[in-house]
Amino acid sequence: MKNRKEKNKIKITLIIILSVLTLLLFLIQRNIKKESQNFPSKIEIIFEEKNEIYQKLMGGRKIIEEKYILSETEEKDISFEGKNISIIGIDENYSQINNIEIASGKWITGENQILISEKFVKETNDSFSLGETMDIFGKKYKIVGIYENDKYSKSKIENLYVKKEDIPENLGEGEKTFYSLEVKPKDENRKNFVKEKFFEDVKIISTEEQEEIKIADFTESKRNLSKYYYGFIFIFEIIVLILLTVYLIKSIKLNIKKYQFGTKRKYGKELLSGNMTIVLLQILKTLLLIFLWIFLLRLILEFKLSTPSRFLPPTDIFDFKFYSRIENILREEYGKTVAGYGKIYANIMRVTKKYFIESVILLIALLSVSISYMCGKFKTAERKL
Repeated sequence: MKNRKEKNKIKITLIIILSVLTLLLFLIQRNIKKESQNFPSKIEIIFEEKNEIYQKLMGGRKIIEEKYILSETEEKDISFEGKNISIIGIDENYSQINNIEIASGKWITGENQILISEKFVKETNDSFSLGETMDIFGKKYKIVGIYENDKYSKSKIENLYVKKEDIPENLGEGEKTFYSLEVKPKDENRKNFVKEKFFEDVKIISTEEQEEIKIADFTESKRNLSKYYYGFIFIFEIIVLILLTVYLIKSIKLNIKKYQFGTKRKYGKELLSGNMTIVLLQILKTLLLIFLWIFLLRLILEFKLSTPSRFLPPTDIFDFKFYSRIENILREEYGKTVAGYGKIYANIMRVTKKYFIESVILLIALLSVSISYMCGKFKTAERKL
């Protein structure tokens, strides 16, 4: 009796853990969906100087703007009051391409105005607030807006936004300057494969020149994230389906065994009428499991279809080389780009890792509860037989 109570306590504990993990899993899933919406369909062409290729592209601005929104930005990474910050000089098109949520105040509209982050305000102990003046190496700016940080951002570098013409020329030692051209298609139907379509539409620079420049392709990052999601979700689906199938088969076998033993002692009609409640409960449990699986599958599919790049080739699911290289892809390809691109990608990957870890723990708990439940059922049945 004591052992039975202890076993029941363990089962209840496992079910509570399972419920909490399931809730966490779907909360994380929701956050991934929300964060993935921060990826605009754009490319970012990055330069360390305004070289000949940069001048060529800017010279063809009218051709580019026939089909694309073009934003020219300048970023300077500096040390300010002991903190690493990025001063990003933007133009009037920047807000049409990038999703920046204003927590208080407004967007930059005039000269010598600056937009700072909530995190920056907290880290400086509220030294800077809305409407105050901020001095950066002798140049004064009025704080007109405070924007929201990404929920999962752990970057030590904060972005401060000013108008491109207001960016200070001399920002002290250790200054690093980057220039970028951000391009987003005007037509919503051109969201996928922006990089390829852009260079097909705008024949300003040659293929050789394209290879010389750094191009951060957001649509490619969406594809990589989708591969990461799809690979894990595919495994999750298969394991749950196998677990459910095994449970149903074992349950049916157990009921057949009970029925066979019962028919030796009673007629089938008597057996059925005497165990009607048990039979109905078993049917109800089976139907509940089937509907639970359908509900789970629907949520998984909904999550799949809301993640970036819904048109992923099925063969990519089995690209195990990709999964082994994901850290290098993140570090080498997307970690050193301007205007927050690498930071956004890193944030999404961080959330995905949390999702993966939570899901693995969830699967282990699910297997433990199911195995414990089935073992208990079989032992009880064996005693009765």
